[in-house]
Amino acid sequence: APLAGVPAGAPLNRLPDGAAGALDAFVEAQVSGDAGALNTLAEAGINAAAETPNALSRAYVISAVVNPDGTVAATARLIVDPSASRPVASFADETVELSASGDHVTYLVSGLTVGALHAEPVGPHVVQVVPSASSSKLVLRVSFDSDLRASTVADAITAGTRGGRALTAKTVYDADTRTATVTIDVAADARVTVSIATSLIDVDGQALAGPFSADVGGGNS
Repeated sequence: APLAGVPAGAPLNRLPDGAAGALDAFVEAQVSGDAGALNTLAEAGINAAAETPNALSRAYVISAVVNPDGTVAATARLIVDPSASRPVASFADETVELSASGDHVTYLVSGLTVGALHAEPVGPHVVQVVPSASSSKLVLRVSFDSDLRASTVADAITAGTRGGRALTAKTVYDADTRTATVTIDVAADARVTVSIATSLIDVDGQALAGPFSADVGGGNS
């Protein structure tokens, strides 16, 4: 579905060239358990195979942002689906840092922190926060994994600067795509923090398990 305020063809991923592909390849290698690929995609000293939980079923990147020094910081969720021996789905959240190599084109994982696996809570989950440039303002697409009560979405989503100053934001929820489009009154290449409160509720009356926040935005470096 078209995003409110976003012209057709506007980029949905404004990471530096090579960074998005490296990030996706790294997460895919974690799911497949490809130790060789993990070593190739990470700098020396990063033992990604040892850090990654075993028997992952799937994973997804939630958000990624360009740091002032040109590195890329991302968050991802690693999931182990239910099985006969594990009746409840488990997940671990991780933070990934990528840095440009000497050619300034190839990106490698330069930092990795993986949380412990624990049971996935009931209620809605944020699955992606993607900046989308419009002509003059920063527009974010925030996607969820379940149907939400539309009346709870706008008030639950806020945005601010990295220094904590609140920003004016307008949120429109599309129930068909389970996506909130958040238009923030800052330049399209600004870096902001988006937060989602536990007042956000799905159609079954279940609230977001815990407050969510992610750094987003920033232009190509």
